[in-house]
Amino acid sequence: MPRREPERNYNRIEKRTLPPTVSEPAKVWLDKRVALAESTRETYEAALKHVKAMLGTNLACELTFEDVASYQKAGLSQGAAGATINNELACFSSMLNDCGVLAQIRRDVKYLDENEEAGRALSQDEERALMQAASAIGRTRSDWSPIYTVTILGLNKVCTRMRTKPEV
Repeated sequence: MPRREPERNYNRIEKRTLPPTVSEPAKVWLDKRVALAESTRETYEAALKHVKAMLGTNLACELTFEDVASYQKAGLSQGAAGATINNELACFSSMLNDCGVLAQIRRDVKYLDENEEAGRALSQDEERALMQAASAIGRTRSDWSPIYTVTILGLNKVCTRMRTKPEV
């Protein structure tokens, strides 16, 4: 037993460790989400990959809203959409919340504007025209084209979220 150990034990002196960098809590945050679908896990991993590339060596406890703002600006300059950066920031914020750091910067962090025109919902007339065009292509080709099936699947699955948005 080293000479100082009884004193440390008696006085409850614990060995100091360095605070974690952003990369370490990001891994812990992702590992805690065990019940995720594989596609969701891949989305989170991709989001945190971008965050770790820029902020991974910073200490999590020393992050400021200026760091987050510079991350957002860098993402925009690389051509990322506002919605993509906001999704990455949502994962990052959840990770910071688990670390107990988010409260320090939450008020000052602003999400980016998103392009509402991208991925807009089709009107009923546009949807009807798309269905007629897909049906016509399927009937006129000598070899059956799966375009009609793909169109139906796309309209029913992908656009469902957009249909719930009120039309302006």
